[in-house]
Amino acid sequence: VWEIGNEYDSGCGGYKDNPQGYYDLVKVTSETIKKADHKAVVTNGGALEATGQDAISIKSFWTTFFSLGGNTYIDYFNLHYNVERTPSAKLDIANFQKDLDFFNDLMQANDGKKPIYITEFGIYSGSPADQPMGNPQSANNQKALAELSQDAQAAWYLKYSVLAFALGTNRIFIDLL
Repeated sequence: VWEIGNEYDSGCGGYKDNPQGYYDLVKVTSETIKKADHKAVVTNGGALEATGQDAISIKSFWTTFFSLGGNTYIDYFNLHYNVERTPSAKLDIANFQKDLDFFNDLMQANDGKKPIYITEFGIYSGSPADQPMGNPQSANNQKALAELSQDAQAAWYLKYSVLAFALGTNRIFIDLL
């Protein structure tokens, strides 16, 4: 499986606000990969949550990407869903479902739904002391999150995974334990 980049709908890969540029990258990269190995699987660089802080720009980015024909060049759609380690973190399954519905509907409207890979999936863990919020020497150091027990983490992973699989997710890769 070839993942083309990482979170290009944000500042990670240099294509934020440039879905045309990312589409061009995916097109040429996918064509090259498939020419070298027709059995290879290609996925986009993980999309950030469409209900998060930058929801409008993320939705616009992927709407444009798919309207250009991006669905033609990927075999799976790759989504990242991490509950960030910030005091504003929200454990909200309704937003997770909205994200999955948004991307599924977007793909369906643009040449058909593809299975989803969630390649960054997780929730913070441990005690507040284990969750540093910035530079401890800084006056702007944020307050750490409340402790999340192993049982609470396991329940979160189970509940969110069941929903993800029910809504077209093919694979989940947990990246926070």
